[in-house]
Amino acid sequence: MIKLCNKLILLIFIIPFTILKEEEELFDLTPYYNDIIKEKDGILTIAILFTTDIHGYFFPRVINNSHIGHQVLEAGGMEYLSSYLRILRDEWKDRFIWLDGGDIYQGGYESIISEGKIMSEYMNLENLTASTIGNHEWDFGQEFLRNRIKESNFPYIVANLFDDRTNSNRVFENQISYKIYNIRNIKLGVIGVTTTRTYNTTKGDLSHMIIKDYKNIIIAYSKKLRNEFKVNAVILLAHAGLICRQSSKTTDIMKLKIWNKENSKNICVGQEELAYFLNDFPQDTVDLILSGHTHTPNHYYFDDIPVVNSLNNGKYISMIYLHFDKNTLKLQKENTQMESPIPICSKIFEKERRCDLKTFDSNTTNKYGYLKRFKFHGKEITKNKTIQDKFKQFHDILRKYEKEIVIKVPENMYCYKNRETLLGNYIADFMRETAHTDIAIVNAGICRSIWNKGPISAKDVHDMFPFTDNLVIVQMTGEEIIKTLQIIQVGNAQFFQISNLVEEMRVEKNYKKITKISFADGSNIIKDKIYTVATTYFLLPTYGDEMNEIRSFYPHVKGFKIVGDFTNLLIDYLKKQKKIIPSKHFNPKNNRTKIYSKHLRPEKVHF
Repeated sequence: MIKLCNKLILLIFIIPFTILKEEEELFDLTPYYNDIIKEKDGILTIAILFTTDIHGYFFPRVINNSHIGHQVLEAGGMEYLSSYLRILRDEWKDRFIWLDGGDIYQGGYESIISEGKIMSEYMNLENLTASTIGNHEWDFGQEFLRNRIKESNFPYIVANLFDDRTNSNRVFENQISYKIYNIRNIKLGVIGVTTTRTYNTTKGDLSHMIIKDYKNIIIAYSKKLRNEFKVNAVILLAHAGLICRQSSKTTDIMKLKIWNKENSKNICVGQEELAYFLNDFPQDTVDLILSGHTHTPNHYYFDDIPVVNSLNNGKYISMIYLHFDKNTLKLQKENTQMESPIPICSKIFEKERRCDLKTFDSNTTNKYGYLKRFKFHGKEITKNKTIQDKFKQFHDILRKYEKEIVIKVPENMYCYKNRETLLGNYIADFMRETAHTDIAIVNAGICRSIWNKGPISAKDVHDMFPFTDNLVIVQMTGEEIIKTLQIIQVGNAQFFQISNLVEEMRVEKNYKKITKISFADGSNIIKDKIYTVATTYFLLPTYGDEMNEIRSFYPHVKGFKIVGDFTNLLIDYLKKQKKIIPSKHFNPKNNRTKIYSKHLRPEKVHF
């Protein structure tokens, strides 16, 4: 009996200890760690951390879902980024720099209510090496941007931004065209540029600003850096578009690993603004491209140039390792390594090695594995308490908006830039009903987050629609409406959501055309009749995004009227609605935009 009792006592103590030990075992996020070339065999390695398009998302976004056992899962957040910074700086010491691709401030509600100061203070505190200027840096006006740049301890590298009054590309006090960093006798030259599409992708004040095409500017500064300053490598820091369309040869581009010339060559076709410039670049103009703006994962070689981009809202970072011969100091370009995409999470799904899934369902665990606390480069990732405490005041303000529940959504809701969605249609319907107009047109890019099934707070609404914008009414003739849709819906940038309209589109591999447009009830649009249109101030009268293309026949906005602040009107609308009925706004078997194709499925159509 005594022996039995002793065994029971041992089991009581041992079993919980075993379970606890299993729970505390950290998942190894980076099993490839030893593949990173370190300082050996005559090689000097410089490590570069690249962030981009953080968009003011200072605090992590919390995911609490029944399909993950209501575990608290946090994605993104500077408190976690600081944990990575500590590990990397401890590992690489003076051979580490941190570069950012722009769009730091606009987006997260915490950045909006702090007028961007939460982000500039953080970047100063954590010693960001340099950034460039993104298109959304202008959203709050020139004075806002001037103040944020002035208070920054780091330079903004932008070579193609000029003031038309002085013809100088030193618009701001802390703006420079290039910067040279000396690291153990290695000279790194960094050239910065911003997107030439800024005019069409911000509603901010750009008066007296000229954003020049950057091809010749980059070539000229590259020659200067190489010939005059004898730099060992030239890095292009660009807030400019570069999209990777995955080829049939690709492995999963979201898989975290060490990417190099061998395993990333020809995995995708580079498209968008920057890619077109790169096609004409002389050889050896730049040795590395750090690209922002397009919110897409890139880690591949474009004509022998390693290119890195990342997703937005601070949920991923990338590491780039440049290797130099210790004796000659020459860059071993063919050996450049890209560690990407590195997730910023509290826990990760063990099979997927990430946390920001679009949807969670009953098959989540089987498909992606269990949620695990993890280590990066052998060390645990945790929240940085110093950062947490320093910025607590902003978190306390944000909590008020988190507690304000405005509606419960019946399913996960988000926008795709390349097709019709429930959320996109719902927003278009909200705009039309609130403005009491005949139709509504809105760009899919207005949505910037995900609404997970369940309660949605005021903060969630601000996260989804972070742009400070107005709902407006304009007047168009039926002919102008038809021409507008025929132009904006067949562009390559994004899909436009519509309300009280149906349209038919013929799509083939290199061909898109709107073949029919009518009202939702099937009645025809009368070409010479004047109709009212609900849209956003950004689209009209600013002519943002593809609306710039309609100036030829609609040069002046007619019947313009501001209804009110877009986000606040939406919050009021959601509260009155109380619930969302998906079938009222979206029927995947009977879309508002009906796509016909002999060769492509609708979901394969890229806008």
